[in-house]
Amino acid sequence: MVIRRSGSFLSARQEPKLVLIKPSSDGDNLLLDAPGMPTLVLPICPPIDKSSKLIKCRVLNAYITGLYCGKDAESWIAKYLGYDGPSIVVSTPYMVKRDSSLVVKKFGNPAVEGDLTTLNTRLEKKVTMNRFSPNITIDGCGPYDEDNWAEVKMGNSVYMRLLDLCDRCNLTTVDPATGEKDAKRQPLETLKSYRCVMEGNVSFFGVNAAIDIEGEIKVGDPVYVIRK
Repeated sequence: MVIRRSGSFLSARQEPKLVLIKPSSDGDNLLLDAPGMPTLVLPICPPIDKSSKLIKCRVLNAYITGLYCGKDAESWIAKYLGYDGPSIVVSTPYMVKRDSSLVVKKFGNPAVEGDLTTLNTRLEKKVTMNRFSPNITIDGCGPYDEDNWAEVKMGNSVYMRLLDLCDRCNLTTVDPATGEKDAKRQPLETLKSYRCVMEGNVSFFGVNAAIDIEGEIKVGDPVYVIRK
């Protein structure tokens, strides 16, 4: 995780260039590549000893502890972003975790292709589904049909329980291919014109779901819906 000097997390909402960092792994290490930068190599499970530096970090309204990844990582992210202050922290299996007993750990974020098609008819410049980062896309139903879904079965075994609509932030205005933010705040402003509540302050695309029964799914699997 990238953090500011204050400890608060830094995301592509504030620094759009972060979307261009490409993570990969060689098994033992996390490899980070970015345009114009050498590969940064970080151990996935770094050892913790008396010399380790633990930093209190804030993610939205939650406080967590991060393990400082060192000067090389700090210099790398500072050079990429173009200013001093940011650094990189990680969490390891050896560190104390927050109580997550009330958190839905098996999480789905499906989106419907018809929603994107409808949105693109209203935009001057079309966008791809990558703007919304769903982990599942569903086709073959009408736009915003998911508003009336209660449960979903995918393939032969996976069951999801729909929790609520997924509200969207200004991260959707960042093009994941270029790392540039849309000057007109699209597609978020267009979404607000027809998919919003709270006097236009919150717009929605896709849904949040809890996975009640796990299993394997693949492209082309049928989707069955229980409606509200």
